[in-house]
Amino acid sequence: ENKNNASDIRPRRRSSSIILLDSDRSQTYQKYRGMQKLKKIALAHIASHLTKAEVGELGDIFQNMDQDHDGTVTLQDLDAALAQATSSSSSSTARTEKKSSLIQGLEDLRTELQLCDQSTFNWKEFLAATMDKTIALREDKIRLAFDHFRHNDTATTTLSTKDTNPDNNC
Repeated sequence: ENKNNASDIRPRRRSSSIILLDSDRSQTYQKYRGMQKLKKIALAHIASHLTKAEVGELGDIFQNMDQDHDGTVTLQDLDAALAQATSSSSSSTARTEKKSSLIQGLEDLRTELQLCDQSTFNWKEFLAATMDKTIALREDKIRLAFDHFRHNDTATTTLSTKDTNPDNNC
């Protein structure tokens, strides 16, 4: 018979291998967050150097969402735009795929803002999240981002140890 007594309920000590594993997991998470921040900075830099042709209709979409025209959009404005976008239909297949990609970018932006406890976003953040990724992945755009990091100390300061702290979600 196995009866429960007070000695069976005591917490057990953690072995050193588990502590090491937790430490490794924490370091891996910190590196992951650092890479996410690096990606976000690179996309924002690329987005700020897009031509009007590359931006396309995103400018109009942002202006339509920016109800008070102050250059920022609230989560409520984003929710309204997402509801409208998902309820409307489009005739051409190519347009539907482009719209679907845009809606996915907006939903990803919404999720990121919610996780970061952020209630607004600006034009550059919007553009970085919703721009056509085939444009962002072109060699000239990637070179532009690398040149920015190579010649700008703020990029290395932005990704300092305090910014990769796992308690800092954004």
